Amino acid sequence: MIRPLEYCENTAQIASSIDTIDARILELLHLRKQYVAEKQRILGNNETDLINLSVVNEDIQQLIENNQLLQNEQK
Repeated sequence: MIRPLEYCENTAQIASSIDTIDARILELLHLRKQYVAEKQRILGNNETDLINLSVVNEDIQQLIENNQLLQNEQK
């Protein structure tokens, strides 16, 4: 659950919201990749998308790893 920031009472609630945000970002990136693939299939070409998904995925994965490290340090 993403708790509104003004209602977070402790770091555990903030961390839980961050984890949920990261998971949703990954889900949306996966969904976007499916849509881009379907668009390319319909167009019948290898149209290059403006966003390099592998770079975006690496960036998001790094954010998640950093978040997990921060959470471990707080424990």
